[in-house]
Amino acid sequence: MNETKENPVTAENPQSDAAGDVSAELERLVGDLFGIGRTWAAHGLTVGRSALEASARSLDVTARMLGDLARRFDGTKEPSAGR
Repeated sequence: MNETKENPVTAENPQSDAAGDVSAELERLVGDLFGIGRTWAAHGLTVGRSALEASARSLDVTARMLGDLARRFDGTKEPSAGR
């Protein structure tokens, strides 16, 4: 008997409808799974960006404080760069 990769819908093969339903459901499930993965990836990138921005602000404040301390040790009384 010659078998094909496809299961045509025929009266002799009623299971092909069920296989098609399962295949469509699997496609939908995989699509939903990828959608959830993309959502979590976007969330992770947003959180990472926020953390880096907070770190940058902290480093900026620390750099200004160190600059102020250095000027105090030198004896100069210049204000920090415009702030």
